[in-house]
Amino acid sequence: LAGEAVSLIISLIESAQDHYPWVLLIVFLLTFTKSCALVSLAIPGTSGLLLLGTFASASLGHFLLMWSSASLGAIGGFWLSWRLGIRYRHRLTHLRWLTAERLARSRLFFQRYGPWAIFFSRFPLRATLPFVSGASSLPLWSFQLANVSSGLLWPLLLLAPGAFSLSLW
Repeated sequence: LAGEAVSLIISLIESAQDHYPWVLLIVFLLTFTKSCALVSLAIPGTSGLLLLGTFASASLGHFLLMWSSASLGAIGGFWLSWRLGIRYRHRLTHLRWLTAERLARSRLFFQRYGPWAIFFSRFPLRATLPFVSGASSLPLWSFQLANVSSGLLWPLLLLAPGAFSLSLW
């Protein structure tokens, strides 16, 4: 039974590698939506990246492409959330999906840690923090420094275990 399961997993990985551009698009969309304030709560980004990392096990090139795709999605989603925060800063309390408790937690975290809050928000508060930082007028370069650095690290930490656990290279 275990041998059959391993054969099935290897078969799925080989099939995904035959359609790798589609896998990269899925990875981009997964990280973009997981990092975007509008849909973040409904997307299983962390577990999705852990699973999709196995599809990057064929070569270092496959891994680097997947990591790039995931990073671009993560950076883009946070940037969009930041821009939406700037645009809707006066209406934050009227947004149905942003509860008063979540908004208060995000504001407190941002006030306490400033741009570092963006870096660390990839994990606990994800997409609401860039939204709040935009509404709080965090300058673009301060935001992007935290966004890009965490947007490169977060996918790396989630893709690497799957890619290296079944590494064929």
